Amino acid sequence: MLKIIQMENKEKAIESLNVWIKRNLESDIPALKSSAKTYFNWVIEIRNALEVPYSNGPMEGYNNKIKTLKRIAFGFRNFTHFKARILLMGN
Repeated sequence: MLKIIQMENKEKAIESLNVWIKRNLESDIPALKSSAKTYFNWVIEIRNALEVPYSNGPMEGYNNKIKTLKRIAFGFRNFTHFKARILLMGN
């Protein structure tokens, strides 16, 4: 699966993904069959992720940092200080 994700040719990657899913759906190994069913249910989203080079990973990481800071800084009395701390954390 990692090789499919790292392929340069996106059409070939999508084709390989389809072959991988089909092969594992026909497998006798229950774990592979279960994994292939999950990939089959998400195949449209996976194809979109292979075609488009964008990711929301950095934004999700930033949101996680803000939520962690919010839990740690429960006692901040001033919203301006909290906002300044968030902006400092982003640099």
